[in-house]
Amino acid sequence: MVFAEQLLHGVAPQWQAMVQHPFLRQLADGTLPHGCFEKWLQQDYVFVREDLGFIGCLVARAPQPLRRMLGDFLPALHRELDLFEAMARELGVSLEAVEPAPVCHAYNMFLLATVHTRSFAESFTVLYGAEKAYYDSWAWVKTHQQQPSPYQRFIDHWSSDAFAAWVRDLGHTLDTLAARSGPDELARMEELFRFVVRYEYLFWDMALQGSEWPI
Repeated sequence: MVFAEQLLHGVAPQWQAMVQHPFLRQLADGTLPHGCFEKWLQQDYVFVREDLGFIGCLVARAPQPLRRMLGDFLPALHRELDLFEAMARELGVSLEAVEPAPVCHAYNMFLLATVHTRSFAESFTVLYGAEKAYYDSWAWVKTHQQQPSPYQRFIDHWSSDAFAAWVRDLGHTLDTLAARSGPDELARMEELFRFVVRYEYLFWDMALQGSEWPI
């Protein structure tokens, strides 16, 4: 079993819970309450915007052969922000002065802390986990859709063949990095991957249940 598959096997119950979160199930069957997707849109916009710093640091730390691959991801994130902004205009949702919810803020800080304090392989594991979680979640929605969605552009974008290929490339690269890592580093990579799954689950939960600063 290659390392990327090993990571998924190790968190199989949590991964299933994440990709079948009620937010995603309701998005697929068209019963998502009004306002939930809009809340997710605002928070994920903030998350992706701040994610640029994580990717920028990862590029700077990357071995030379991986810098182009990761550097090319930065324009893709800008295109994602354009997609968020276009959808927000269509839905009449403001993206101005959106305060990150506790989960969004914590997740972004987790990414930055990882890339500044952990090894490149450990930081890359976090990137793979986040991208793989995103693809599997939206692909699950696409597969289980019962009718076209008003948010179809998002569903199609992150369940596309192109995005699937990007995630596969990340997985192959992670396997190569893992083959050069010792047991202690591999254990830390597995731990970080578990944190990613938890944060991804909590992000869907925040969009459905709400999560505000208490004071």
